[in-house]
Amino acid sequence: MPTNGPYVIEATSGDIATIGSSGDVWTPIFNGNDRYTIGLNQNISTGITNLRMFKSSDGGVTWTPQDIAHESSPVNGVVQPTKFGSKIFVVLNKQFVNGQCVRSYDMSTDLWDAESPPSSESGGRVQWRRLSSGDIVVVYQRQFGGPYSVKLEVYSGGSWTGLTTVTSHATSQRIFMNLAVDGADRLYIVTRENLSPTSMVVRTYISGSVGAPATIETSNNPATVWGPGVYVATSDEVRFPIILRSEDVMGFSSPGYWTGTPSGSPTWSLVNLHIYEPDPSQFTPTITFAFEDDDDIFLAWVGTTDEDTGQISIRFVEQINLGEWSDQQVLWDSIDNPLSPPSDFPGDAQFMGVAFDPATGRLATELGLFQNFGFLGIGEWCGVLYYLDSNPGSCQIVVGPGTRPMMPQFYKRGTAHGA
Repeated sequence: MPTNGPYVIEATSGDIATIGSSGDVWTPIFNGNDRYTIGLNQNISTGITNLRMFKSSDGGVTWTPQDIAHESSPVNGVVQPTKFGSKIFVVLNKQFVNGQCVRSYDMSTDLWDAESPPSSESGGRVQWRRLSSGDIVVVYQRQFGGPYSVKLEVYSGGSWTGLTTVTSHATSQRIFMNLAVDGADRLYIVTRENLSPTSMVVRTYISGSVGAPATIETSNNPATVWGPGVYVATSDEVRFPIILRSEDVMGFSSPGYWTGTPSGSPTWSLVNLHIYEPDPSQFTPTITFAFEDDDDIFLAWVGTTDEDTGQISIRFVEQINLGEWSDQQVLWDSIDNPLSPPSDFPGDAQFMGVAFDPATGRLATELGLFQNFGFLGIGEWCGVLYYLDSNPGSCQIVVGPGTRPMMPQFYKRGTAHGA
């Protein structure tokens, strides 16, 4: 198989547990010939969790922790490690501290920069974006000590500017859905209005002002899962990836995205990517969208290779032109390329995140080998973390018995075609 890896990034040793969270941490970051990944390490005895950066300079074969002396600790969670120039930025929540902190890591020196002071308060479902000015805008849901609300705070010039309330509801339990920022530094904040039927709306935020809500959709059964919002500069288009699990697909799950263009006053429309999975839960926790330009989209997910034993494979398709898909391909298969150290039982290897590097044409992902420490009262932890990558054009095509392939379709010139 033409896949590099899986290579061990880190394994538990003694009292240390590696902690992973799909999409937020343990996602590859490319920087020339180097690869970085960031995540959390907990000392089981003390309960102290550190924010840790790993680096590989040999294509992901060997990994070493960086600047341990200055990593953040103790930490509850970290959100959206994102590269800007020579730095990787994160927003983190410290233990015993009320508020969010901004931290950056300098890849030119392999050292952490100073941690910011905490914001006014902590929240859940945190997302953030960096503006062209360098300001960091953090949006989150507040649901304790008052009404359910969506709050916003800006970190600028070493300090926080104070809270802005985007919207507030008395009874809705989950109202912050998504966030994106365009080339003019307008933020697009998606919230759920707890009405009947339920409405998904977008409010813009720019220069300290929150705009009026604009409806994306109204549904009696809003069974969708949202991926991080993105902005495609070449088409001046805001995209909100979602997994459709509603009456639109009648018991199936299907990827798609809401698109708004032009970004100044968008009219929102749904692009259904027409790849269906009979199990509505199949896409939900594992699919990853990578929008590289106007048309190129990578979709990666975990598929079941053998339902009796629980063996899995990581699969992906590439959309080269809007509505035109490559064949379904395998990035990694647990039967053909078993993990080392081996899994205690089939199916406990979980897909953490995926990234594509246009400069090298490599599609990289990370796997977490989860172990059950329930007898210690701490549940499941990622005992071993792995890295692997491949050239999408050279991966194995999914064919033959023993697989449960999906049914890719594409639309071209208004006519549906099966792949």
